[in-house]
Amino acid sequence: MATTEIKSLTGIRGVAAVAIVIYHYYNNWDLAGGQLSWSSFLYGITNKLWMFVDLFFILSAFVMCLSYGKIFKEKVRCIDYKEYLIKRFARIYPAYFLSVAIMTVYNISSFSLYRFLINITLLNILYKDDFAYQIVYWSLSAEFLLYFCFPFLFRMFAQSTRWRLGAFVTAIVMSLFIKHIYSFYLEHDVIRLNYNKGALNFGTNGLLRCLIDYVIGITFYLYRNYFSFLTKYGWLLLLLLILSFCCVNEIVCFQLLFGLLVVALLNGANIKILFENRLVYFLGLISYSLYLFHFNVLNVINIIRPISSGFEVGRFIALIGSLIVSYLIFLLVERPVNRFLRSVLLKESV
Repeated sequence: MATTEIKSLTGIRGVAAVAIVIYHYYNNWDLAGGQLSWSSFLYGITNKLWMFVDLFFILSAFVMCLSYGKIFKEKVRCIDYKEYLIKRFARIYPAYFLSVAIMTVYNISSFSLYRFLINITLLNILYKDDFAYQIVYWSLSAEFLLYFCFPFLFRMFAQSTRWRLGAFVTAIVMSLFIKHIYSFYLEHDVIRLNYNKGALNFGTNGLLRCLIDYVIGITFYLYRNYFSFLTKYGWLLLLLLILSFCCVNEIVCFQLLFGLLVVALLNGANIKILFENRLVYFLGLISYSLYLFHFNVLNVINIIRPISSGFEVGRFIALIGSLIVSYLIFLLVERPVNRFLRSVLLKESV
């Protein structure tokens, strides 16, 4: 089902991608032995940018509601379900396949067929995070598995207020305690179940986190008309989100603020101009490739780091390189292969 693109929602996805890149490059990367020069205050802010992954999940569920809400509201028909899954596959898999191929070559000296099969089939969320070729793969794996559930979740929530509100309250409570819950995962070497307390990016907690965000995204979509007043308070909402990064640590606060921000943009909030400008919209277009390949660029920089002049130069080169590489992959792989697959598998004229 074709839908009119809402540029502000594309733009905010770009902001989320850049935030995660900054987190990985500035808080999670020691290039050429360099140490962060940020103050502890700024470090405390950037160290929370990993939570923008939750914005990705919430936004994904919300946009799928916009695209498929009318189709799945009454009934999940096999033909519609099949078309939906093909479109999701064509959207995420081409660039992901390329990334896995690159990482396979990069790790060829320690190649494992079993590890390769788990990564190429997007099942790495079932294992500990170090089993994935890249740390960002966990979120793609979690969302890929949730794709199969989304139509049924949406139909259930759309038809039953009791289920909708009950699931929403449960999701909020689970989010409050998720750091204290054991995350179960498979040990790849002996194929047995293990657990880790508080893990948020692998195993059952990784899936639960994605599910919580999907529940929040679907619920805010179904109640979007109740939040029309937010169009007048968009800047206040954005300021509240920024302040939260300074003094709030609970992930559930950000999940709710992300949901409100997405609804506000959908309803035409006065801040949409910020996310519709050409630069931010461009970042939104390449956001998936940027999220997926910025670690590939990091690996290249790490290979040449003996000739690097230092940490600051290295991470600046990586940031610029990530934008260039992501744009090229968007133009040459992500968009054209998506169109090709849809034309072949769905007989679409794209």
